[in-house]
Amino acid sequence: MEQQRGQKAVIIGASGSVGREVVKELLKSPTWTHVTLIVRTKIPEWDALPQEQKQKLEILTVKSLDELTDFSKWDFTEYSSMFCCLGALATEVSKTDYIKVNCTYPLYSAKLAAHFKIPHYSLTSGEGIHSKSWNSGMKARGVMEDELATLGFMYLSILKPGVITRRGKGERWFESMFRYMPCFPQITAQQVGLGHKIDAELRFKKPLETQTVIYGNSEIHYLVRNGTYPKNKKSK
Repeated sequence: MEQQRGQKAVIIGASGSVGREVVKELLKSPTWTHVTLIVRTKIPEWDALPQEQKQKLEILTVKSLDELTDFSKWDFTEYSSMFCCLGALATEVSKTDYIKVNCTYPLYSAKLAAHFKIPHYSLTSGEGIHSKSWNSGMKARGVMEDELATLGFMYLSILKPGVITRRGKGERWFESMFRYMPCFPQITAQQVGLGHKIDAELRFKKPLETQTVIYGNSEIHYLVRNGTYPKNKKSK
């Protein structure tokens, strides 16, 4: 399946640091002709975009992401990719909201994508997240990620960055400190956003033998630096 031009994307979590970068990268790329955002709040930087990028952008506001479960409200027929960039730290929100943002809403969005037969679903995750983790929050996210693989996507991409730095106004104090601690795996929000875009275009141009592709922090760096899959990923 090759869709190098005329691709349409929908982004969940577009107002977050990584989501904003995915928006920028897709709007700049000639491959993508339509980019839909599902957000609770519209941010000012989207009003300042060049006119040619604004023409590609559609912003849908909702009161709650619970609305993702009502398939009758949406029409994503013939869309190519859905990107989910939602994420919150356990120290920043209640336990209930942590599960909603990190597990419930990503799964809602994936089921919405599957309903409309969007062939590619791409998730921002994090290093150390898996279903057998000793940490209850990471384990819950890992269980959610395992469920994504059961939804029948043609292409499933999961990016697992280390500490995300240079988030702009959204950067946490400890993340800025990690810039000076190279022993910890880290990556910028812009690099993660670009990684999502490059991977999505590759999945259609050079499909892999496997449905699910997981990128660790160093592999995202490779993807961004070289514009192609890391060497341990094999294309058809």
